[in-house]
Amino acid sequence: MPIISDFFYITGVDDRELITYNPDTISLDANNIQTTPVLFTIISGAEVYFSVRIETALGEDVTIWEEINVPTPYNSYSFVHPADKYGLSNQVTVIAYSDSERKNKLGQRTVSIIRAEAEPNPRPEKEWNASMIFNNGDMILLGDVIYMWSNPVPGNSKIPPKDDIQQNPLTTSWKAYPEMIVMGTRFLLARKITADQIDVDSIFAGTIQANGATINNFIATNITANSGKIGGFTITDRLIGSDDNKMWLSPDGIQFRSESKSIGIGDTLPAVTGVSDIISAIITTDLKQNLGHINTASVIITTKGGTHAINADHEHPDSPRQVALKLETESDYDDVALAFKGKLRNLRTGKCGKSVGLGIRDLWKPDEGRYRKADVIFDDGILTNIIWH
Repeated sequence: MPIISDFFYITGVDDRELITYNPDTISLDANNIQTTPVLFTIISGAEVYFSVRIETALGEDVTIWEEINVPTPYNSYSFVHPADKYGLSNQVTVIAYSDSERKNKLGQRTVSIIRAEAEPNPRPEKEWNASMIFNNGDMILLGDVIYMWSNPVPGNSKIPPKDDIQQNPLTTSWKAYPEMIVMGTRFLLARKITADQIDVDSIFAGTIQANGATINNFIATNITANSGKIGGFTITDRLIGSDDNKMWLSPDGIQFRSESKSIGIGDTLPAVTGVSDIISAIITTDLKQNLGHINTASVIITTKGGTHAINADHEHPDSPRQVALKLETESDYDDVALAFKGKLRNLRTGKCGKSVGLGIRDLWKPDEGRYRKADVIFDDGILTNIIWH
């Protein structure tokens, strides 16, 4: 009977006790870009030869897109997924070897890849061809089936989407959507849906034609209309205006009218006036007999704030603090900057300009370069004439 004189033990090492990784998953955006590298670390600190496989796993089937053999031994390895390829990968497997020939395997770990979903983007094409390039989320309607390119790397299949899905189920970048989803997305693909009532939260479309429809909370970047209503305004092929014709907007101008006031900007005067093409704006106030502008006016311009000119007495005629109204003509001497009928009144004193003539003994005459006697004539506070003696 044999005698057992010694014992030996077989000890297994859990891969999780050999290799750790951080973060827990590889996160890629919709463009296949990984912003945070994943760090694989040997817990014992020993240096090993790393191999990294970029894979797609579907059930028990695993497709290896690329295997990276790190030539130098390290106790840790930082991995970043390529942005320009392997858009269908869903996991990365790292394997640790004790030798450069990679015959003695120490252990391995697998990290899942999580990709952000792309925004659906309907394509206008009604037919597919192999020369087309699709971006992640591009959708094309072929017959009654919607096919979406679900690969963050732009590209296309060599055969039609339907055939590519059937013949290459593990490597195809196409996804087919069932008929119910087709009904809900024909709006996106510029097809028609006929129904008595459609209730949706959002509609994204290049063109919406609604005859006799009521749409609430409608937001659009471009609206073309030659009839209908917006709020209290009626749309015609020439202008938009209120039903009572008190306000309207046209390509030529804006007009507002009430019982006692009217404002027109642009070509708002009738052509029969003969001046409609040379007047930019006109403001008219027609007050009743018991009303008057005692301390007001038809047009009030008010300015506030500002800073005085900085000098000794804080006053300078060439640097005023505010200018409420500026009138400027092309020619200083040949054009009239202000033509008015009526008197000038100083709001600070409440006094109006006077009409008077003054005899002055010494008045400088610029064209002669000397002082002369003169009579100066004021009409309502405006110097209107100089009579030289």
